[in-house]
Amino acid sequence: MPEKTKNKVLIEIGAQHPLVDGKPGIEFEKRLLKGIELYHQELEKGNDPIIYIPGSLHSIQKNGEWITDKNSLSTAGKNFLLEHGIPEERIRADETNEKYKTDGVYNSGDECLVAKSIADDEGISRIISVVSPIQIDRKALFYIRYGYFPEMYGVGLENTYHNYPGEAFWSLYITYFIDPTWQDSFLAAKTRQERDISYKVTREIQELIDAGINIPDIVKQRKEEMLSLYKKAQENMKANSENKGIMIGIDISEEDDEKVKAQKIEEVLSLCEQYQEQKEHITICVQGKVTSEVIAILKQKLGEEVSIEGVDGFESEIERYQTIKAAKWFHVTDSPRVMNEAMIAIQKGALPIMFAIPNEKISYIDQIEELYTEILRVKERTTEEREAEETGDEEK
Repeated sequence: MPEKTKNKVLIEIGAQHPLVDGKPGIEFEKRLLKGIELYHQELEKGNDPIIYIPGSLHSIQKNGEWITDKNSLSTAGKNFLLEHGIPEERIRADETNEKYKTDGVYNSGDECLVAKSIADDEGISRIISVVSPIQIDRKALFYIRYGYFPEMYGVGLENTYHNYPGEAFWSLYITYFIDPTWQDSFLAAKTRQERDISYKVTREIQELIDAGINIPDIVKQRKEEMLSLYKKAQENMKANSENKGIMIGIDISEEDDEKVKAQKIEEVLSLCEQYQEQKEHITICVQGKVTSEVIAILKQKLGEEVSIEGVDGFESEIERYQTIKAAKWFHVTDSPRVMNEAMIAIQKGALPIMFAIPNEKISYIDQIEELYTEILRVKERTTEEREAEETGDEEK
């Protein structure tokens, strides 16, 4: 294994099916554009970035018929990158999938396994991952398991393929409590059966799929409760969509260093630029320990047309949104906090479009513990189990 160097960076862009005529759909496209932005930022810093686009040829069943994508997710993503000027030698796609995962890349566990294999073999010290905010915790856990602390970016979208309650009570729950790699379990078999029409299901695998996973009743109950609240939150957001105004919340936490703070501010400025024509109808809510400093920076950048105010915390931001009833509500926060904040918002009948920035000073494990003890009231893991998760040591 080559010695790792600080300037070699791997940007893994989480693919999203289904494709549209062999090309990325809107959710996949937004992640690709963010990945391209990060690629150029790394080049400007003098670093040596490469981009990995995961995803084999996917099939999906509609009305009893199997429909197979024209291209693999990797090919669709690679073509998009080439069209946007990324050199082919800096892209890892289908040939990389085949090298490290001969049975295909069909779930996020596969994606992270291949990404960590690239990093190991090419002497890469940093892994950046661009995903849906909903999937951040799950993919972070995979990377931590493989010995990498990933820089996770969450790219928000109003209508997403996944949803927060489904993630928390199924995929993330299974990853945290039952199957930390998604390689040799029910879930690995299930995702391949669902997404690869040519996957050969042996009798042993079928028995495994039929048996499923024993999800505790309390988790199933919370899932149903939260899915119901999630649907109501969606309805509330849709009811406001014809209103005027954009609200953007920004969470500046005590753990933020100057780099994290600057990235959050840039995300807010980027959102404001997208809605430049509605500038006088933009409200920015700033929460955190350095509210006045951030407000001053934003006012200098945006002028007096945009309303910028401080709020006490995330729940106060929710209340402000419910007072304003803006057409859209965006929230810029730390990647490890996304799931918890989404759950809080859902319980209060709202759901912002999340944009997430990596913050290495905040523990994913701690935030997931909080999710499953305070919100879901599931049994807390022992100190030894938590340490094993943090270090990736299966023997602890």
